[in-house]
Amino acid sequence: MANITSYTINDVALYYHALKCVEKLLDVSAAQERVRAQLVDYIERRRAALSLPPLRTQIPTMGEKALAELRQMKLVTVEDGKVRLLPAGAEVLSHLTNGRGRNARRLILGRMIDTFNNVYGLVKEALSVRWKRDCVAFTSRSQRLSRRTG
Repeated sequence: MANITSYTINDVALYYHALKCVEKLLDVSAAQERVRAQLVDYIERRRAALSLPPLRTQIPTMGEKALAELRQMKLVTVEDGKVRLLPAGAEVLSHLTNGRGRNARRLILGRMIDTFNNVYGLVKEALSVRWKRDCVAFTSRSQRLSRRTG
């Protein structure tokens, strides 16, 4: 398992945008560029809304990094040079599309906890007692599902 070096709720939003970009089958290089462009656009809009200084770079490897993390979380896969959405990724998008953002956020957080060694500690500090119980429940559910799907 890898470690994650930082965590904010915006990271979850970045994953949503990246998943939306690969909803349709794309070549890896096209997917990386599409994800990078979408995420930079999202970050720029957030930056402007919060009156933060402009980005110093266009973050050339952001698409590659986001897709790698989605692959680690088993939300997408790469087969024959194409990025494909896995059922877990499709489930997150379904929740988002149908106005169930809280459920989508919980699924992403559960995947992050399962995938990255240190996310549980980061999330544990940031969440209320009720949320902690929910995350543990979603993590348990996610682990059961991942054991079934192999």
